[in-house]
Amino acid sequence: MSIEDLLSGKRVESAQHIAWRYVFRGDDQEYHVAEISVNEADNSHTFHHVNHGRLIDGFIALYEQIHAHESVLERDYEINLLRVPACYVMAVWFKGADHKHEFMVPLAPVHKKFEAGRHYEADEFWDLLEAAARDMAGSAVDDMGLKSTDDLTRIEGIGPQIAALLMEAGIATFADLALTKPARLEKILSAGGGRFNFSNPTTWPKQANLAALGKWQELQELQDELKGGVPS
Repeated sequence: MSIEDLLSGKRVESAQHIAWRYVFRGDDQEYHVAEISVNEADNSHTFHHVNHGRLIDGFIALYEQIHAHESVLERDYEINLLRVPACYVMAVWFKGADHKHEFMVPLAPVHKKFEAGRHYEADEFWDLLEAAARDMAGSAVDDMGLKSTDDLTRIEGIGPQIAALLMEAGIATFADLALTKPARLEKILSAGGGRFNFSNPTTWPKQANLAALGKWQELQELQDELKGGVPS
């Protein structure tokens, strides 16, 4: 979901389905998540990446905690993951399976307007998310309007946390990323902490250039040859 959608008053109807997530426990007994990207235009599916670590552990802990929640014990919910990279927000979205009730629980780290792990009713969550979007857009608004941002998670090898890290470094669009040398990207990742040590940004500028030019088919063909952002 983009910051432009939020600032224009759009809510859940503007969220795009971009991937399926599968949780499994590896031989190391740690939880991992495999992400399969979805192209809604032709209903195709492509392996994106496997991830593990603190963020995944937090998701699992929240999943187990929520299953003891009164609402979930009484009714069935579909579990989704809502990403708004430009606002530093990623939340588990519990959407009623056969009813209209829904609620959200943000995952850490998250924008200061939210409390990670707290249960938010849908209206309260969206109001806070719109406020967060206005905060983030503050320096990007001028007489010509809002400076655009792109969903950098469409680049193979970039997840929500890395996208937030890049935006903090001033890399907010595909064009920005296309013009950034891998050496600088490595410095940004290194400054972000040890959890980003295994990320390889070598192909990110090339991928971003294709995205900036709207060459989605060529980007998909390139990504089919990659695993975690590097040639497989």
